[in-house]
Amino acid sequence: MRVAQVGGRLAVAAGDRWVDVAAASAGRFSPDPQAVYDRWDEFVAWAGEGLDAEAFPATGSLGIPVPAPRQIVAIGLNYREHAMESNLAIPE
Repeated sequence: MRVAQVGGRLAVAAGDRWVDVAAASAGRFSPDPQAVYDRWDEFVAWAGEGLDAEAFPATGSLGIPVPAPRQIVAIGLNYREHAMESNLAIPE
């Protein structure tokens, strides 16, 4: 499943189109992309029921799916073997 924000609203992919989640769910899910993650299991089950991209098209610019991540994980090449395995320069 692919999610994004389209025109600032939560959208889910249906084939090569985007569906406006708030409209398609009749308000069950908020248009706020961040809000869906607290109800992820329920959202996934709903989205798996089939979506009508024709009836509820999302319009606007495509944006990131998580506008305010709760945490960011950064992974660095902090040891020689990993850098060598990745064919990258050895960190100094």
